[in-house]
Amino acid sequence: MRRSPKSALGIALLILFAAACADKPGTLTAPSGANFIVNGQPTGNAYGNVGALLFDYDQNGVINGDDEWCSGSLITPTIFLTAGHCVVTSYTPPGSQFYVSFAPDLYEKSASFIKATSYVWDPAYGHDVANLHDLALVFLPKNSTRGITPLQLPPAGYLDQLKASGVINSLIFVNVGYGVSAT
Repeated sequence: MRRSPKSALGIALLILFAAACADKPGTLTAPSGANFIVNGQPTGNAYGNVGALLFDYDQNGVINGDDEWCSGSLITPTIFLTAGHCVVTSYTPPGSQFYVSFAPDLYEKSASFIKATSYVWDPAYGHDVANLHDLALVFLPKNSTRGITPLQLPPAGYLDQLKASGVINSLIFVNVGYGVSAT
């Protein structure tokens, strides 16, 4: 199930911070709809590539949101970016089976769960106090994410360019996660 962490290190390093694209200061707006919430405001389908990583930790099958483990983003049609701490834990031994869902409500009977084919994490994860390498990639089957537009990543070095130009200090970065509320 698990690939060597080194096989995806190049991809993981390219992705580092790439998902943190910025809106202009003061322009955080939420389209109509009520699937996701940012700063307390519904975002509709504005973040359709944000999904839930699920793990069957209670060993009864992945059947609903009770197995939601972490958030992540689809970055290619077959690669889901999440945090290294989501796949490297005492609860998730090597070879664990993960699932991904982009359903707005993981408790709806129509929610679908995509069985991951494998996963990797940055091999430097866990070796420093700040966990600067807290990255993992979850691989999904071909054609399993049809209709979902992957997150468009900026080119490598983009944040460095913004910093050098002095622009980065005036930007607002939106950290988007996946949440479920059970009633």
